[in-house]
Amino acid sequence: MIPFSYEKATTEQDAIRGAAEGGRYIAGGTTLIDLMREEVDQPKRLIDINALPMTGMRVEGSDLVIGALTRMAEVAAHPDTQRLQPLIAESLIEGASPQLRNMASIGGNLMQRVRCPYFRMLDAACNKRDPGAGCAAIDGVNGGHAILGTSERCVATHPSDLAVALDATLRVRGPQGERSLLVEELYRMPGETPHLEHTLAGELIIEVRVPGASHARRARYLKVRDRSSYEFALVSAAARLTSTMA
Repeated sequence: MIPFSYEKATTEQDAIRGAAEGGRYIAGGTTLIDLMREEVDQPKRLIDINALPMTGMRVEGSDLVIGALTRMAEVAAHPDTQRLQPLIAESLIEGASPQLRNMASIGGNLMQRVRCPYFRMLDAACNKRDPGAGCAAIDGVNGGHAILGTSERCVATHPSDLAVALDATLRVRGPQGERSLLVEELYRMPGETPHLEHTLAGELIIEVRVPGASHARRARYLKVRDRSSYEFALVSAAARLTSTMA
């Protein structure tokens, strides 16, 4: 593993300042540590954000509000999630093994990197890892890659099951202050710049607000994969049933 420095942030301001100076946020580390061990990702400075007050869940009106550092297991098992947003609970359970759900945060799940094997193979061409290198997946083994939303430079798909099921607003905070954005505004299409995966600029995801709706309780998450145990999706879909009166 390439040498790096590590620091534990005690305030949001310290964390944001560290990221502005080139640091990388780390919470559960279930993706980043793997990539560092494989030398795919080589941050020189890690900023541990686990001490920040961004955990827990609450209900405001009909909305479910989730702190970004709340672990996947807690959100999936919480009575309010199961009562108001069973689709989210289902996608979280489908999305990782129990060990990973106990470690991975909600914000980290949304920010995880792609699972394309060529991205993790240092001797394979990958525009996400090395812009301009090409994309070995296009003519390679690509059964688990994207069909829609691709480009000539990348066919990788984002691995988050939660992102598929989540209809929510994110509250983020960074060097320029605080703002809100929809989940679908978080991710970039690959286009000509597949190495740019999201729209955050050194910002922390503070919380996730899921609006309540009557049809949210009539929803299912379906995931098709190569094996029934923990595996990434070949195809996944989130659906809600809404009835209308004539």
